[in-house]
Amino acid sequence: ARCSAATAATAAAAGDLGEAQSAAQGPDLDGLFTVRLTNAHRSPSALGVHVDHADGETLFVERLAPGGLLERWNRTHPESAVEIGDRIVSVNGKSGDSVALINALGRSEELELVLRRPSSRFAAAASAAARA
Repeated sequence: ARCSAATAATAAAAGDLGEAQSAAQGPDLDGLFTVRLTNAHRSPSALGVHVDHADGETLFVERLAPGGLLERWNRTHPESAVEIGDRIVSVNGKSGDSVALINALGRSEELELVLRRPSSRFAAAASAAARA
């Protein structure tokens, strides 16, 4: 099952999409990290992310669209950039139901997303960072 919290290019052309907030840090030991965004339009499409919700519990990040809030977040917070393959596990404290997560993306102007990076990718990134 695929759901598009679709391309934000049109919304970007229409006006300000919101702001990425600070206080970011990379994934913790469990591969979890938090993204805080202001979604002024209260629209899931403004995020600029395409997700798969087939597992019924999380949102699997399939693609990031140019011009979306998550692309903006990634530019300003490289240490906690959202990547293809990450999973959104919580939106504003809601978790365990992918449909509820999708609905929560459009309900609030202030969004707190908790994402989980797959352990193999997290371990590789942590190893590379340790060598740097």
